[in-house]
Amino acid sequence: MGSKKQSALFLSLAFLYTLGLYAFYVKYVPLVKAFQIALAPFLVLAVFLTLIQVEWGTLFFIFAFPIINNLPYFFGISEPVPHAPTALILFLFYFLGWLLHQGSFRKEPYPRDSIFRPIFLFAAIIVMSGAITLFRYANFYPFLSPSIFELTANVRGVTSGGAIMSVVFTVLNYLTGLAFFFILMASAPSRDFLNRMIIALCSSTFLSLLFGLLQHFKDIRLGNNPISISQGLINSTFKDALSFGGYIAIIAPLLLGVCLTFKGRLRVFSFFMLPPSVYLIFYTGSKSGLLCLFLSSLVFILLSLKVILSLLKSKSLSLKKIRVSSWIVILLILAIFIGPIAFKDYFAKDFKIQLR
Repeated sequence: MGSKKQSALFLSLAFLYTLGLYAFYVKYVPLVKAFQIALAPFLVLAVFLTLIQVEWGTLFFIFAFPIINNLPYFFGISEPVPHAPTALILFLFYFLGWLLHQGSFRKEPYPRDSIFRPIFLFAAIIVMSGAITLFRYANFYPFLSPSIFELTANVRGVTSGGAIMSVVFTVLNYLTGLAFFFILMASAPSRDFLNRMIIALCSSTFLSLLFGLLQHFKDIRLGNNPISISQGLINSTFKDALSFGGYIAIIAPLLLGVCLTFKGRLRVFSFFMLPPSVYLIFYTGSKSGLLCLFLSSLVFILLSLKVILSLLKSKSLSLKKIRVSSWIVILLILAIFIGPIAFKDYFAKDFKIQLR
């Protein structure tokens, strides 16, 4: 495909996507003035930076993704008010900037790696499944029903409109993950750019942990939702406490890897984020988060020991590196295995947190 045809195709897609994004925004984003004023700078920056340079927009998205999820709660927007996840909205605008960039600046052909084939197939299955489920809750409007009736969809009293909204959000969550992976692969990131991505993610994680500690020691109601507040759980900068627990389970092994891979300030920075990460996960009420953190840390320890033993055999590991690696592994073992036992009564007595 020629560059002019490619530009015309992407600009046409961007136009159609903008129409769909506008309809989605009006339907699922609360048009509260104060909330819109706070959210707009993130969305504008996501589009503008990605339009100018995809790498800039990607770094901004990675940085902002963990820290804007609880933004609606500062303006009284929580359940049962229907609203789209803020991080999902951010990605949708980031993707708009990417489409505009492809239509305006990109001239190189796209890679044809075999890994993209199952991704596109999986995306097609998601869209097909989502469309069938959506029509089912809408009584197959407009084919079998003259309109969408707000019928009760389940025993919890969720109506057809709420079920359709849930389907839309679920499908978009799957598709945005696949789209973000495609964008990263298509841009062929260099090692230097990957390092900047890690720095951006570590920086936003630090802010998120800092806010979680502020909630814990100062006021649990700050930027929190009513359900988590009633159960004494910390959501930090995420939509709910369980999401925060899942994020900690994912980010903690990455921080460990940064400690062993990088040098200088980033190593120290990542190392000092590990204790608050392990500490706060007990206040998220997430059983799955605890289990994932335990399993991922155990796998990390086994892999680290295997690497250390192989380096010892080849005599390419210095004594200093052995000491640093040993201390990290020991501290991790203490936090994962001994910490829950030592603080079990403390948590149960003073905070009464119920794991789910």
